[in-house]
Amino acid sequence: MGNSEIKDALFDKADFIDRVEGDMELAAEIAEMFLEDAAENMDKIRQSASRKDFGALGQAAHSLKGASANLSGMRVRRAAADLERAAKENKPESVEHRLALLEKELAAFRSALQDQILSVRGG
Repeated sequence: MGNSEIKDALFDKADFIDRVEGDMELAAEIAEMFLEDAAENMDKIRQSASRKDFGALGQAAHSLKGASANLSGMRVRRAAADLERAAKENKPESVEHRLALLEKELAAFRSALQDQILSVRGG
């Protein structure tokens, strides 16, 4: 995969598997923890957005950005980074748009993790 393709990838499975040295059980455990944490972060993001608390929103987006990068979820990482930036710039209209995009990318990433990591657990 070329550099721009990796940057645009929903999920770079080969990179993630390299990070866990081929241990699919560990990959599945990390994916499960990510999905739990991502749900909590998205709750914080939604609540912060509704209160227009852009400081808290930016912190939660930053956390999700780092976690998704660790799992090679590059589109979620980029969407979270864009949301974090919009929150720091205090742009409510941009926050709303970027939150919708993050939710879409996270749903797709969740499906990819389910299909490519969790469904092959232990095998």
